[in-house]
Amino acid sequence: MGFDQLSMNAGSLSVIKRVLSGFSREELQTLMAMLKPMTSAQEVVAALDHAPD
Repeated sequence: MGFDQLSMNAGSLSVIKRVLSGFSREELQTLMAMLKPMTSAQEVVAALDHAPD
């Protein structure tokens, strides 16, 4: 994905790993291309709330 660090508490790491493992590499690359330019958590949440399943 191009990131080597994520900022989160230790308890969230296993949740994030589980969620990400449910997507293909191609799906994650598409998602990252959409989210990477966003500059706030609010933008990301809004985009994910309106993303198709």
